[in-house]
Amino acid sequence: MTFKFLNGTGGLLANVSYYTATPLSKIIKKVYSLVSNDGYIYSSNNSYIYIHTKPQIIDGNRYITQNITNNFKNTITVNFIKEFNYTINFLSIQGATIKPSYFYMSFENITEKYKNYYIWAPRNNEIAIINASYDGVNLNINRTLQTNSDSNLNVTIPVSNINIKVVTILGIPVVGASVTIKVDNVSFKNYTNVLGGVTFANLPQKTYNATVIAYNSKFFFNNLNTLSSTLSITAGLYELYIIIGIIMVILVILLLLEQIRHRKYGKKHK
Repeated sequence: MTFKFLNGTGGLLANVSYYTATPLSKIIKKVYSLVSNDGYIYSSNNSYIYIHTKPQIIDGNRYITQNITNNFKNTITVNFIKEFNYTINFLSIQGATIKPSYFYMSFENITEKYKNYYIWAPRNNEIAIINASYDGVNLNINRTLQTNSDSNLNVTIPVSNINIKVVTILGIPVVGASVTIKVDNVSFKNYTNVLGGVTFANLPQKTYNATVIAYNSKFFFNNLNTLSSTLSITAGLYELYIIIGIIMVILVILLLLEQIRHRKYGKKHK
């Protein structure tokens, strides 16, 4: 069998498999890799030929073939489809552009994984965008787009409030500490209340990293739970000050009680 590539671009290659039935082994599979234009393979008349290619970039252009199945013939023509680079914009409900960690694009039984906005696709064809993930959050996308037309995808990002409580290793709440969490290079900052708590509202449901700034020190925490986390920080001086303060308060109370006792005792003796 001789292969004729319709496209006049040099350097195009195809993978070819054929299956032939024989009385003893029932099915024999033979694979020819990287068959070029005017290349040939040997087979028998009762074979089924499968022609497939991995996407190939030549001179800045990308080419693919449609999946082709044929009965054995002396000559078979393979049509390569020229693809182009397109940008897809993923827009959240609030209109902000987000960049998925990855998504899949399907066309002509070919499914590819992408990690950026840019995809390869033929002109004037329908492509399906599926299985998009945003930092571990499934965006539940299964949309069909027409190339050379609208390339905006409106996606829904599940949101929730994240509640963080910052305490010392003794469980004492850390008051007034600056807490920063990061979402795609955008930082959100808030301060702990008298109970050591801080809330961030309407954030994507995902796992966060946080930075707590307290007592002129930075404390880093990785892989926070999406809903709530208690962060224990080592703040020896802070705890020491609190303990000293509590001792001072107790001493003052004892001193006052002692003064009251002396006054009562003095009045009795008079």
